[in-house]
Amino acid sequence: IVKAGNTEIEVEIAKTQEERKIGLAKYNDLPQDRGMLFVFDEKDVKPTFWMKDVKFPIDIIWIDDGKVIEITEKVPVLVSSTPDYKIPKYSPKQTIDYVLEITGGEAAKKGIKAGDNVQLPIPE
Repeated sequence: IVKAGNTEIEVEIAKTQEERKIGLAKYNDLPQDRGMLFVFDEKDVKPTFWMKDVKFPIDIIWIDDGKVIEITEKVPVLVSSTPDYKIPKYSPKQTIDYVLEITGGEAAKKGIKAGDNVQLPIPE
């Protein structure tokens, strides 16, 4: 469970390179109280994400030092014929420690915003 602000989200943890590469692409949709937490091999990284093979819009919540620092909201699904070189890439404006992906629009619905404290299911 990740707690962002006052919202609890049950997460699957993606901690290996392969798990992070596949991400949410393995799902057709995601319940509103579920998400995926991306854990990196080191802190203060600036990862790049894309929507290759993801079948539903998502919110990307960028987390650093136990706080939401930025949210990329309602990242759209791609047209299936989009070539890899034309797929938009998403990165945080600053280095981060974790990324939480949830269904698109859920951050706003649940009141999750930049500055919110985040409690993670793993040691900081």
